[in-house]
Amino acid sequence: MDNRKKIIDSIINELNGRSGFDDWWCNIDEDTQEEIEQTLVNTLPIHVVSFSRAQEYAEFVVMCEREERPLLLIQDYLKHY
Repeated sequence: MDNRKKIIDSIINELNGRSGFDDWWCNIDEDTQEEIEQTLVNTLPIHVVSFSRAQEYAEFVVMCEREERPLLLIQDYLKHY
């Protein structure tokens, strides 16, 4: 399995314990969950990103989705935040 997929799975599992995220995540259909996961895998660079930065980006993605804001690629996110 691609290491990036493992990272994304870990982040989502970690976020599932947070109030609000788990309700949101469980209420979207599996196809949308898969699409979000694949988008995260595709935008996560091949080089290692610290878990905390990846988790911050995952939270940012959730915020963008909830607030219907445009999503930044992780490279742009890391430059601005």
